[in-house]
Amino acid sequence: MTSPISVLKRHHQMRENTALGRQRLIFFETTAVFSLLLTVASFFYQPKSVFVISADVACMALTLGLLALYVLRYLNVKDVSVSLSLILQVEISVHMLFLSTLGTTSASILVLQDAFLSLMLIMILLVTLFTYTPLILSLLSFITYFACVVIADSAVVTAFFPIYIVILSGVVFFDAMAARGAKEIVEENVIAKKELREFVRVTGLSLEDIEEIVLLSKKGATSTERTRELLNRMDARLRDNLVGGVLAVKAQNDSSRDRLLAAFPNLTPTQISICQLILQDKKLSEICRTLGKTENNVNAQRSKIRSCLNIPREVPLKEALTEQLGLYLEAEATDKKMFSGKNTGIFNFTSPLS
Repeated sequence: MTSPISVLKRHHQMRENTALGRQRLIFFETTAVFSLLLTVASFFYQPKSVFVISADVACMALTLGLLALYVLRYLNVKDVSVSLSLILQVEISVHMLFLSTLGTTSASILVLQDAFLSLMLIMILLVTLFTYTPLILSLLSFITYFACVVIADSAVVTAFFPIYIVILSGVVFFDAMAARGAKEIVEENVIAKKELREFVRVTGLSLEDIEEIVLLSKKGATSTERTRELLNRMDARLRDNLVGGVLAVKAQNDSSRDRLLAAFPNLTPTQISICQLILQDKKLSEICRTLGKTENNVNAQRSKIRSCLNIPREVPLKEALTEQLGLYLEAEATDKKMFSGKNTGIFNFTSPLS
């Protein structure tokens, strides 16, 4: 049997194709339901007047109307969310202003309760990532509370006013900062998805193929047949460029490995591989992953490299390797120059053209 949560999740995914849209839909539906329940409940515990009852009925009718307009696709989730939050703030303001005219202690406590509801509404607007709506609601809430302080002339309402200002300012600031950060994340995700789509288009691979490549990379597994199959699925020009680039990098790595073997003949092949990766600025975790070895094993090999090359522990290994390799290459270049000069001299001496 399908659970209600699964049904709601499927409904949200069908109606909104973005994470932000689904967040706003959850806010709208949840807030609408709680608003209707609170409005009905307020008939039983809050003092009423014809004006307040009319405002409550209008709020319920508008909330149900927004639900219907969204279901029928006349309004999008952004419009109904903004509209609902404004309607609820107006209803709360009407309640607070009416209660402040009663002048009783119980009415003053209800004013504070409605002020708290207003703060909660502004706070949960965080999930919608609206920029200006929380500011508008905060301004309406502040004006309403200030008017209540003037009208009610209540010590309870007046005493809570500074605390209310501090909380309201904190909520607004937090909403603004969180919305800014969340929007940057959303923009980065949009860019990442765009780049992924472009990569899929250029390579000709499917998302499943890319996921398998990532999985193979994480496991460190190799499969010649699967690799050939993935390459064959790529665009021919891209495949040729990729293979050519890989071969060029391999040739360059082989050349640098040959230099290291010649410069450090006392090192083992594994130690040469570690030196090569160190000179490429690879971190310990990357070296372990590349060579398929543990950190303890790599660290032990690094110690042996220091011992074989007489490198003190206080000297960074990369710095020492670079220096010794540079000295070897300079000596090699000098030897080649001298050998070339000798050959040139012999040729000049024996050449009939000289």
